[in-house]
Amino acid sequence: MNKLKTLIKNLTIQCVRLKEEVIQLRKEKKRLSDDVEFYKGKIKNMSDRTELLQEKADDLERVKRYAGAVQSRLIRLFVR
Repeated sequence: MNKLKTLIKNLTIQCVRLKEEVIQLRKEKKRLSDDVEFYKGKIKNMSDRTELLQEKADDLERVKRYAGAVQSRLIRLFVR
């Protein structure tokens, strides 16, 4: 009978520990999910900025073709 009581006690303790571990793992999962969403936003912003910079580079190349390299250097100096 004592063995059974001891076994039940040990199993109860183990169950409580596992429940606490589940709670901690859920908190960690939430934190990691939040981090992933944060970095997804950062990547999206960087992608948008890269696209904008690429458009500007393309525009500059068109200006170079139409106005010539010398005039495009002058334009860049005035734009800054």
